[in-house]
Amino acid sequence: MEAIFSDYDMNYKSDDSVIVHLVRSRDRWQAKPIQGAAYAQTKLEFKGMIANLGLRLDYFNPRGDALVYEPFERSFSTTGIADRANLTTESPETQLTVSPRVGISFPVSVNSKLFFNYGHFRQMLTARELYQFSLGWNGNVRRVGDPNQPLPRTVAYELGYEQNLFDQYLLRLSGYYRDNQNQPAFIQFINIDNGSVNYFRNAPLNYDDVRGLEITLSKNRGNWLRGFVNYSFLQFKNGNFGVRQFNENVIDQRSYLLSTNDHRQSRPVSQPFGNFNVELLAPKKWVRSILDGDLLGDWRLDFLGQYRSGVHFTWAGPGTTIPGLVNNVQMRDFWSLDLRLMKNIETSFGRAQFYIDVNNILNLRYLYVNPFNPMGGPFEDNSTTSIDWENYMKSLHLDPEVFGEFKSQITYDNIPGKDRVGDFRPNNVAFVPVEVVANQGQLPANGLPGDATFLEPGRRVLFYIRDTKQYMEFRSGSWSQADAGFVKQVLDDQAYIDNPNEPDRAFLNPRSVIFGFRVSL
Repeated sequence: MEAIFSDYDMNYKSDDSVIVHLVRSRDRWQAKPIQGAAYAQTKLEFKGMIANLGLRLDYFNPRGDALVYEPFERSFSTTGIADRANLTTESPETQLTVSPRVGISFPVSVNSKLFFNYGHFRQMLTARELYQFSLGWNGNVRRVGDPNQPLPRTVAYELGYEQNLFDQYLLRLSGYYRDNQNQPAFIQFINIDNGSVNYFRNAPLNYDDVRGLEITLSKNRGNWLRGFVNYSFLQFKNGNFGVRQFNENVIDQRSYLLSTNDHRQSRPVSQPFGNFNVELLAPKKWVRSILDGDLLGDWRLDFLGQYRSGVHFTWAGPGTTIPGLVNNVQMRDFWSLDLRLMKNIETSFGRAQFYIDVNNILNLRYLYVNPFNPMGGPFEDNSTTSIDWENYMKSLHLDPEVFGEFKSQITYDNIPGKDRVGDFRPNNVAFVPVEVVANQGQLPANGLPGDATFLEPGRRVLFYIRDTKQYMEFRSGSWSQADAGFVKQVLDDQAYIDNPNEPDRAFLNPRSVIFGFRVSL
């Protein structure tokens, strides 16, 4: 049994020392929720079959005030009260849920077994999803939580097989399915009066399910070598019950419904991943030293590697959505390799351990972006949509197949290629913009792109003619086909990629070395 008592007294805001007259966002809310849980489990055995049966009881009392308001609440505007204390409130409902758990294993032989697991699992919502009351930069209400939201639930199934190999290795095969329900999503409400009311409310409208196959080979015994290798192939799909924006203006709402993909279930998307661990050990008693200690013994060297397939997201062009086009673009795959070196020493007062951790030992660089919320991060946030993000995406030479049957509806000129989101121009490569025109007659007379203010003096610019697939360059006052060697160098170096404007936040996983000392009494 457990009980958790929390006390939230939140009062924080953002500020700006440069634009001092601009009112920034502010959050202010209080709550004292109580969480409780009780879990009971019993074990049954019958002729080698083992069954673990469990039951979990979850209790949640929000105890904060739940706001009572209309969908387009006028008091949420800049001229409204903009103060939670003056709104009507009611006591939120207490939630009590029961979650069954079942685990059964069937022996096939002395070295193998089948197993089945089933269970319900509840997740606690974050405090912001439950209670947040945030004012926007202009003083209007911007985000509102909801303490009456049901706790998200996962229903999980797993069926698998385990086999002992040579008394040294364990092979594990399993298939699983997870159904996730009542997941929180922000819903936007915009009133008819020029958006004077424009806020987001949290609601349990999102769902997804995951199904996959997992294969693991592990070696847990051995004086010199241990480790495991794991590979998981999974597919997921998700969606929303309804849409995520409501406009009081019926014309705006109709236009939104015709273009949005909010209510469309995404197609199944594959996202495999894998891990491996290799542990090299030196026996505790190996070579005795003159100090009657074993300096060469009880060392451990671990290599931990990870592979993760790039996530899928939707891209149809700058500020554009195409009904039916969902999860069409995939980011670069992610690879990593870490190292840990440890030495244990037995002392009269306990065990001492020295260790060295090297994260990202190969110093691999990955552009850290969130395609589902690209504003901020390494991308300069110039407006309600990140222009910097759009410029980066437009500069990539994506495979036209990512647009599938919707190629004819794409509203920007994509140069065909094999780029993936996450590709970037190396720091030592100068930026060479590549502009696209439909035909040679659209080449500008001055040889400059429409927005040339960003160009440094002497910067070379290439123009790509869509009809002839030729690269052109403006030299000595006239247009001519660009030098093939220069074009090849630009394409090979990916010099055409318009990197994010905030490079200091672009690569957040540099190689790091940590030395440590631990004593266990």
